[in-house]
Amino acid sequence: FGLRMKDMLQSLKCVNCIETSFIDNDHGFYTCLSCGVCCEQPVIDNSQEEKISYRVDVTTVSGQSKSRTSVVDPSQVNLTRRKPSHNPHENKSFDTYQLQPSYKEKVLTEGARGVQIHCGNLSLPQYVRGHAQDLWRDYETKRPKYARSGMHSIYLAVVYRACSNCNCKRSFSELSKLTGCPLKEIKKAYSRYTKVTSSRASTGLQVNAPATPTSSGMLQTLPRVLEKLGLKSELRGISETIQQASSLLEGRRPATVIGACTMHYTKKQRLNITIAQVADAVGVS
Repeated sequence: FGLRMKDMLQSLKCVNCIETSFIDNDHGFYTCLSCGVCCEQPVIDNSQEEKISYRVDVTTVSGQSKSRTSVVDPSQVNLTRRKPSHNPHENKSFDTYQLQPSYKEKVLTEGARGVQIHCGNLSLPQYVRGHAQDLWRDYETKRPKYARSGMHSIYLAVVYRACSNCNCKRSFSELSKLTGCPLKEIKKAYSRYTKVTSSRASTGLQVNAPATPTSSGMLQTLPRVLEKLGLKSELRGISETIQQASSLLEGRRPATVIGACTMHYTKKQRLNITIAQVADAVGVS
């Protein structure tokens, strides 16, 4: 027993001076021969030193240097639990396996973000920004193909339409100057935008409505009316509107139907045509 006690004392180190010379007092107390410190549990066994030094973050109240604090009192040790290494494919959260958004949804999100950035650069009000994002989603939903990334010109075309709808108009040249996008590309993108949004699929009326004798007579008169208004390029769109609405306006005078359909189309396309101009062109008061 005496040899075992002697070996145990030689394996101990003092907390204060880290010496290995101790005297065994009664009732489990030990006194350091170097500094005279007497405590009940002054040290950690050397056999545990290597194991603990790899698993704990060692700090001492006295603020001793790192090289001298590799082994300390267990009450002064801050344990750091390391995360066990596992297979990276194991224990993943359920969110990782949720369905990823489709490419169309990514395009809608990225496009709305691009429109938002341009609106921010132009210092537009918040209600204009929200309306521009709605117009972008409506445009992209109606497109037969997906949009390509980096289409800044179509973003600016959407911003132009949003500004016009919200009575906060910005000209094409102003958008080109502030954003650096070529003016020609913005105008070309706006033409493509209006073509998609004004397609027959976007109208609430019946598509491919059959032509009646009454509508056929009005279609023969329509080119003369549009020539007076300077809208000869809109002949196809207004003709389709007349064919679709002729059954709903049955019993009205042909001139009244032509005027109503022309005015409806010009308002929808945001053309600068007044009611007085249309009435004068069709010959009604």
